[in-house]
Amino acid sequence: MINNSTKLTNIQKFYYLRSCLTDEALRTIKEIKVSACNYDSAWSSLKQRFDNKRLIIKAHVQGILKIKRLDIPTCSSKNQEVVLATAIVLVADSQGNYYLGRALLDSGSQLNFISQSFAAALGIQQVKTSTSIIGIGNSNTSAKYSVRTTIESRFGNFEEELELLVLKRIAHDLPTSSIHKEFNIPNEVNLADKHFYKSRGIDLLIGASIFFNAIIEGHIKLGSNLPVLQNTEFGWIVSGTMTSGKSREIETTSITTIAHCNIAALNDLENLISSFWGIEELPIEKSKTFEEDACEQHYTNHVKRQSDGRFIVSLPFSTDPTITLGDSKEHAIKRVFGTKI
Repeated sequence: MINNSTKLTNIQKFYYLRSCLTDEALRTIKEIKVSACNYDSAWSSLKQRFDNKRLIIKAHVQGILKIKRLDIPTCSSKNQEVVLATAIVLVADSQGNYYLGRALLDSGSQLNFISQSFAAALGIQQVKTSTSIIGIGNSNTSAKYSVRTTIESRFGNFEEELELLVLKRIAHDLPTSSIHKEFNIPNEVNLADKHFYKSRGIDLLIGASIFFNAIIEGHIKLGSNLPVLQNTEFGWIVSGTMTSGKSREIETTSITTIAHCNIAALNDLENLISSFWGIEELPIEKSKTFEEDACEQHYTNHVKRQSDGRFIVSLPFSTDPTITLGDSKEHAIKRVFGTKI
């Protein structure tokens, strides 16, 4: 390695080093004057900037994330989808007025949630909290704010006061894509969500604390390969597995189904990794230029403070023999004598 060579002088090493560098590496030492005494400083600056394991790992991770998805052979399969229960409910704002919100009814959730945008639209006071939320596969997120409000049914007198955690996004649009199929729903049925088959956003998630209190008598099977109807205080909900009968292409790998986890969706992988390195990454000190080093050294060596508090400062005359002041002495003397009275 050139740096460890005993046959080359430091000035030779410096010139060789500059000839091997490009882009950011070259800019790191560009302001350092080429001289034998500055070689070690230049080498240290490069090591400090680029011999950083955290930065190297980050670059590799970003490279992995940019790898394009490989094409995988496909085969034919039935298109099956699970319809999740949704309901349009009345939600009280800060003035006691009620507005319609689309709720996902989830008996598997211990908590209730509201989207950040819907909470802001209602103008409900948000209280600081610190709640950790554990999801599928021990995925973890947290809620920083909560609200209290009242929800009511559009049918009957059912109402509940709820505490809801505020999340930026509760779930993807449900269903994942709009469903075009005949369901043969009886005319006398009041659906909790009349447009359950249209892919739309979720404003609320109502958990197990309310879910089972809202279930009432009434259960209708719509038919083969169709979801079922269940009567609730919010109206009849539609839920269950349905098959369209149309074929689709699926990946011929050991994993053949892609499902959405609709509770407290985490940020994408790239944002998580970037946030992690943003927190963990050590600060990188900017390398000093030759002039900055000289200025600091001059201050240390030539600025003193006397006991009476006054400072003594030596003027920073240039020691570079190539810099001359020219023939200025004679002009200066004439100016001095010209100003005498």
